[in-house]
Amino acid sequence: LGYLAPVGLLMSWFPERRGMATGMAIMGFGGGAIVATPVMEMLLRAFRIAPTFAGNAEGLGRSVGADGARLLEIGGSQVEVVAASTKDLVSFPGLQEGLYVVGSGDVGLASTLACLGASYA
Repeated sequence: LGYLAPVGLLMSWFPERRGMATGMAIMGFGGGAIVATPVMEMLLRAFRIAPTFAGNAEGLGRSVGADGARLLEIGGSQVEVVAASTKDLVSFPGLQEGLYVVGSGDVGLASTLACLGASYA
């Protein structure tokens, strides 16, 4: 959908060289992706915050709430946790298999997009 407006406009501006205009526009979109991908990956790594590790899935006492959430008592209060297996953690290097507190980590997407938006201004 993002290609349609600029490509259509370029084709009307260059009626004798429609193919070249289309190719240049598509090349610009591809070149932007080549440049932006490493920058985005670097910023995501910089802003990522690992979730809080609550312990191994087997050894800790836990309960299941009425809504099906897995709850664990930490520091006298019940917190929701999620179990992460080795297969789940393939794309998160440095984390180990076990239980993690829900809502304690951040993938860094909002900070990355804010940083990129500020760089455009």
